[in-house]
Amino acid sequence: MKGIGFVMYSHSDYSDVWEIFFRQTEKYLPEGCTKYIITDKELDIIPEDYEVLLYDDSLPYQKRIGNALMHVEEELCIFQHEDMFLYGKVDEKKILDYASVLMGGTSDLDFIKLIKGGEYRDIPKLPHTDLFHIPYDSEYVFAIQPTLWKTPKLIEIYQACEGDSIWDFEVKGSQWCRDRQIVGAYSYRGEPQRGSMHWDSKTFPYVATAIVKGKWNLAEYKRELGMILSSYKVDLSVRGTC
Repeated sequence: MKGIGFVMYSHSDYSDVWEIFFRQTEKYLPEGCTKYIITDKELDIIPEDYEVLLYDDSLPYQKRIGNALMHVEEELCIFQHEDMFLYGKVDEKKILDYASVLMGGTSDLDFIKLIKGGEYRDIPKLPHTDLFHIPYDSEYVFAIQPTLWKTPKLIEIYQACEGDSIWDFEVKGSQWCRDRQIVGAYSYRGEPQRGSMHWDSKTFPYVATAIVKGKWNLAEYKRELGMILSSYKVDLSVRGTC
């Protein structure tokens, strides 16, 4: 997937999950992406093929990311957080198809979310039968989930919006996108629903998300996450489960 930046945001407080993220990514992400980690500390556990973008820990969440993203050279990037582990092979052909949609000049889209979530009305983005518009009256036009972005648009949002927490930032980011007519779509290929607000993804199969309120999310991903944690010999008692 040459020409697409793969960007993961984290903090050293979550470094206990980095090995899982890195190794699952190595296992399932196609070759060719330039990989970045945005974090507060450069630790030995970070693989050599990741470019480390350090931030000032005193900055708010959105400023940390906004500043770091300025160093991502690719016009497109997939952005996500550290507890969104891949558990299946990424559909490279589909990702490249979506990349051509964003960059082809015939689409008004600024981003394509790689999972259906928070929206129940499938409004087609024809002629792409597995892409659906995110309408501006959706609660979360902008969501912190693995998404293929036009990098400059993602930078705009993180540099312009405020928020006292990640959740507050999602709300304000959604309003910012409405006000400036930032256009998004999500990928949906008939996958089953997972939990109350999101579906699985054939395009980018990941755990959404592995950690909820500091605990392992076995409630929604008992099989997939359970197998991953077992394979890495994770002591579930350290974080606990939900």
